[in-house]
Amino acid sequence: MGSTTILYKSTDDGLTWTGVQGLPSGYYYMNLKAYGDYLFCAHMTGIYFQHKDSTNWINANLNIIPSFISCGEIDDNYIYAGSMDSLIYRRRISEIFTDVEEQPTQPEEFKLEQNYPNPFNPSTRIHYQVSSISQVTLKVFDVLGNEIATLVNEEKPAGSYEVEFQSTVINRQLASGIYFYQLKADEFIQTKKMLMIK
Repeated sequence: MGSTTILYKSTDDGLTWTGVQGLPSGYYYMNLKAYGDYLFCAHMTGIYFQHKDSTNWINANLNIIPSFISCGEIDDNYIYAGSMDSLIYRRRISEIFTDVEEQPTQPEEFKLEQNYPNPFNPSTRIHYQVSSISQVTLKVFDVLGNEIATLVNEEKPAGSYEVEFQSTVINRQLASGIYFYQLKADEFIQTKKMLMIK
């Protein structure tokens, strides 16, 4: 069930209703449509859909020119959206579900990869992954434990990342030898060794 600002759902044949989370702020409309295991919702910014076992809403990506969407419809083959400027957009449902299947999955664990190349000169790349939104730091140390560089120091959403480390730090060329790089993400800590050569 929809209202002008909130979308509600019921799991007990309408005895109780709860507000649905995860949709963009703005106006919702009454024309909610079920398609197999999916629920489609017309929103002022486009058409969104959700699997019955998920809490995530996904934009159907109808390539809509910025406009106020006023209605939505779905049949066996297409999804449609009507706008306030008298335009109608459509897209094949099979294309929408193919896009969803091809979306990369989020990492299931925190992980720090071995740098590449290793040994390196003058630069190397460090790949890491974060399984949930976290405050992330990635630092480089020498063999005495002195901090050489901070490559990352910010909050990161779940995902895979890669940074480059240069052997010249603050206009100073590092000496050949062993260095350590350490990833911290909330309670996760992992350290790996790399070798810089000239």
